[in-house]
Amino acid sequence: MSFVYASNAQDTLKTVQLEDVFIIGVRAGEKAPVSQNTFDRASIEAVDLGQDASLTLEKLSPSILSFSDAGSGAGNYNQFRLRGIDQTRINITLNGVPLNDMIDQGVFFSNFVDFTSSMESIQVQRGVGLSSNGTASYGGSVSYESANLDTEMPSAGIEFSAGSFRTLRLNAEAATGKSENGFSTYARVSRITSEGYKYHSGSNAQSLFFSTGKFFDNSVLKLTAFSGKTQNDQAYLPVLLSDIESDPRTNYFSKNDTDDFEQEFIQLQYAQTINEELTWNSSAYYGGARGFFPFFDSFFNAQTLYVLSNNHYGLMSQLNWYKEGFQLSGGLHAYAFDRENETAIAPQISNPYYNDRTDKDEFSAFARIEYDISDLTLFADVQFRNVSMTFNADTLLQLSGIHEYTRSESFFNPRIGATYSLSKSNNVYASFGRTGREPTRTDLLQGDFNSAISAFNYTAFINDNTVKSEFVNDFEVGFRHASEKLKVNINGFFMSFENEISLVGGLAQNSYVALRQNVKNSKRSGLEFDAKFDASDNLSLGLQATFMNTQVDSFDTDVEILTNVEHVFAPDLLLSQSLSWKPLKQLRINFDTQYVGESFMELGNDPNFVIPSFFVANASMKWSISSTVDFGLYINNLFDEVYFTDGAPVDFDFDGSPEGPGFRIQPPRNYFLTLSMKF
Repeated sequence: MSFVYASNAQDTLKTVQLEDVFIIGVRAGEKAPVSQNTFDRASIEAVDLGQDASLTLEKLSPSILSFSDAGSGAGNYNQFRLRGIDQTRINITLNGVPLNDMIDQGVFFSNFVDFTSSMESIQVQRGVGLSSNGTASYGGSVSYESANLDTEMPSAGIEFSAGSFRTLRLNAEAATGKSENGFSTYARVSRITSEGYKYHSGSNAQSLFFSTGKFFDNSVLKLTAFSGKTQNDQAYLPVLLSDIESDPRTNYFSKNDTDDFEQEFIQLQYAQTINEELTWNSSAYYGGARGFFPFFDSFFNAQTLYVLSNNHYGLMSQLNWYKEGFQLSGGLHAYAFDRENETAIAPQISNPYYNDRTDKDEFSAFARIEYDISDLTLFADVQFRNVSMTFNADTLLQLSGIHEYTRSESFFNPRIGATYSLSKSNNVYASFGRTGREPTRTDLLQGDFNSAISAFNYTAFINDNTVKSEFVNDFEVGFRHASEKLKVNINGFFMSFENEISLVGGLAQNSYVALRQNVKNSKRSGLEFDAKFDASDNLSLGLQATFMNTQVDSFDTDVEILTNVEHVFAPDLLLSQSLSWKPLKQLRINFDTQYVGESFMELGNDPNFVIPSFFVANASMKWSISSTVDFGLYINNLFDEVYFTDGAPVDFDFDGSPEGPGFRIQPPRNYFLTLSMKF
């Protein structure tokens, strides 16, 4: 089922799938004054090998840099940064529903592996994005759309991958297509195992993705769910350069340090075309996660188990009204999120010595308008968020004297902009957006996760000024060209921060959480370039580049106040190039490179703590044996470069005097083979 709407300036009325109504609220149109890229199923399949979703995003969008704990990229823990801004400050949604953990605001794709394989499209917005549901679109947003159910033909497929580090992946999916009575179902199951590049850094994971829907004459009812379970060997500790030089696979964890997590998600959606100008959609959802990870606690001289469980319940509803040259949207979203943290001494996981509970509730509303005046499209978007987080401290130890505290805040997030069409193929745009973001639970606990020490840190909650909320003013200006053979997007940005909760480069005593603190004034500015040229039917070239400058006006180290320092993990240049050549009808060869400039790993900008620049090249080949069978060969790190994308000063005894720089090494030359069959 489809309906007709006017999307933005100079666009003719167009027909879109009814399922697209679910993502209109969080996505920007082609001419919206937003720095963004949207990728369809074919673009995703070209780079997705079942690796962590973070690594797939890096291959799709400018300004994204990912890193892997284990080095393999398949299973275990992987994260990404956008414009040097970490994943906890990026809004991530599936069909408009937030995937972020609302308490600590990150997303662990490791809990539900092979996620990208079930996606119909992905949109990445850089900078302050449109009003989104869930955590603030502070550094950017990533919007996932699940597999399209409105297809006529049934299909099925299976894919097998094997490669370096004893990595194995089995993926099977099937879709019924829409039946005569309007029912349609899609399902995928995946299993991934890997030993990882570092010693005992393996992963054993499986996931299920399921979606089914009933299509009526003017509406659709859709149920989407996924579930995953993962066991990962721990490998997140940065390793001293001297130890890497002795043995690049060094891992400070033992083979017994293995975590165990599971996560599930279920979403019920309804969308209706009330008439040709008005649509309505609503969703109810639940997300849950639970598990534990170990760490050796020197205080107890034993392995400590950090145990947690989450429950996330939400409702949202949205109206969209379309007239030729005019679009008005508005919506509401509310959720309740609870987290229980426990700490136990292994193996007594069922007998914790510490327990606390955190509850977070949010209500948000947004309104958005687009209005066409000849070649000019005017855009305005405003969001109101009210969040309330209640801490119930140390229920077993009762040490702090303050056992419950509530912190409530409200944010008003506006965005305005305009796009001017120079011609059918060219437009320019400019926008301004401002958004605020509350601290995470670990920010308020000053990096502690959950241990006896937390009982004393809860006094930090009493003073709201201990960790302030952060705000950003984001100015964007850009030029876009889209013709049959060439697509170019050039975007300039200037982001001015107030009380930014900045990474400082150190690690908390559990060595898992990166330390952050407020810095009063800071900024990021840069230029992003994204181009693709189809030279012929058989040859295409791509180029992405980000030139960025960052500055923190002042940083208090507790010893001295440093001025005009650069942010951590913010290289001044990210450059990637791709070439795709089809010498034969059945054969495609790809070659891509990535250059990343050096960056500091601590906010003091000590030249002894720098992540070096690197250049990496990859090559791949895909051979279509028949119309239903494909074979692929992938060679990563073609020139066997030793490189790092993340690190931290290593301070084994946490005495404030680091032993030296530590790095998370990425893998040497490695290989993967894939065989896929469609039926």
